[in-house]
Amino acid sequence: MNAAATEPSVSQLSARIDDVILGMKWMFALFLIVISVPNLIAALTIPRFAMIFQDALPGKPLPLLTLFMIAHSGLLQLLALAWPIAGVTFIFREKRVRVWTVAAALIAGGIGLQLLLTQTALFMPMVGLITGMSNGPAN
Repeated sequence: MNAAATEPSVSQLSARIDDVILGMKWMFALFLIVISVPNLIAALTIPRFAMIFQDALPGKPLPLLTLFMIAHSGLLQLLALAWPIAGVTFIFREKRVRVWTVAAALIAGGIGLQLLLTQTALFMPMVGLITGMSNGPAN
């Protein structure tokens, strides 16, 4: 047997590498979309939480982070949509693997940070409400 006949050609190897890179791009794009879903849901529920706070905590001041999230809920909703769109667009337009993998990781970090801040802002006032309920009525 001829050893040269069993080895793939450079063009075959290049095609295989291109297939692997395309698979990685789809994996990263799907990852960004999947982790964006909870972030989008959290951003869309901010106005509902504002109504809950008005009903459950009348006259009590809200934390600054919560007030910021309520005042800028439209911007946060837009940002929750922009993260995955920007990430997927960048992943499929950029040719260099290192650049789009780093960009995807940074965008995933941005999505996670927005989700963390949104959840923290929405549940900080609820902690005060729950601790007030567990202490019983004030005399």
